[in-house]
Amino acid sequence: MSRLSIFSSDATDFRPGDPVWRAALRAVAVAVVVLAAGEATARMLLRDVGRRWEYWQPVAATKFEFVRTAAEQGQTLRTLVVGDSTGMSDLDPRVLERELGPRSWNAAWNGNFPLAFEETTLPLLADRRLRVDWIVASFIPAGFAGSDRPTSSEAGLLASTYVQKRTTTQTGDYVYLARFKSAWPFLLNDLLGHKEAPSVTRFGYAPNQNHATAEMITSEPSQPPVVALNQRRLQVLKSLVTIAAGRHSRLLIVMPPSLTTSPGRLSIARLLRAELAAETQGSPVRFLDLTQAQFLELGDFGDVNHLNARGAAELTTEVARAIKRWSSEPVSSD
Repeated sequence: MSRLSIFSSDATDFRPGDPVWRAALRAVAVAVVVLAAGEATARMLLRDVGRRWEYWQPVAATKFEFVRTAAEQGQTLRTLVVGDSTGMSDLDPRVLERELGPRSWNAAWNGNFPLAFEETTLPLLADRRLRVDWIVASFIPAGFAGSDRPTSSEAGLLASTYVQKRTTTQTGDYVYLARFKSAWPFLLNDLLGHKEAPSVTRFGYAPNQNHATAEMITSEPSQPPVVALNQRRLQVLKSLVTIAAGRHSRLLIVMPPSLTTSPGRLSIARLLRAELAAETQGSPVRFLDLTQAQFLELGDFGDVNHLNARGAAELTTEVARAIKRWSSEPVSSD
């Protein structure tokens, strides 16, 4: 007895009355109905999630989505803080708004070092629809050392849908079921009624409530001195300067305070200080070196490289004073 091949005419001939074909068609119909129902349910559940599913964390969605929406709606920001965790914790937009006027927002993020900043933040700043008077950028100097390869923190941000969708078509753009896994943390927060702190929803800022200790300083690993910065990473800084100049926004680059005694970190700071001094000489870009801010003490730090809420208020007040001094100067049209 010969076996029936799946390619034989007996197996492939379509006979509407054939029980096998009827069963197959019913299965396909049921699958289509189930998928359609699932997609409809997903669209209903995720309607209020909006674009937040693209981000890696709910607070990040609040921070970056505000800037995207501000550009789309033509809102004007007086000050916009960008950068890495030093900007995230050290620069309080509430103080900037109090000192300089509305509106201020903090879009800095932990681990948003240069290679990630290039993809997460520079495209937002390059959007000509965004109206911002002062861009205040803060970066930990160590982010400009190392190799051309992304750090683990940078790699995590670069792998986000928010970044990837600019170069790769995402199924979730069209099929809501495909975005359900990414959207689940946001949906769960909504369903459970979890709310972000008012300072986050209004200013994009969550104060650091930690307190540094002397032991943190003495226990910091001692790294050998660094003799050169990474040019690929420095190029991101140059791109920031170019974008700010092109949009006629004022740019202030802050070198943040630190308690570090590591020869490696101190040498990187010296190299970056010289680089920034050369980059900003004769340009409208302003550079504020606060690495050794004398008005800060141990109790103002949350850890070796970040300020707590009290220190951030003091530092941001100093930044606001600097902006007031420079605000009367004309913006270069070059």
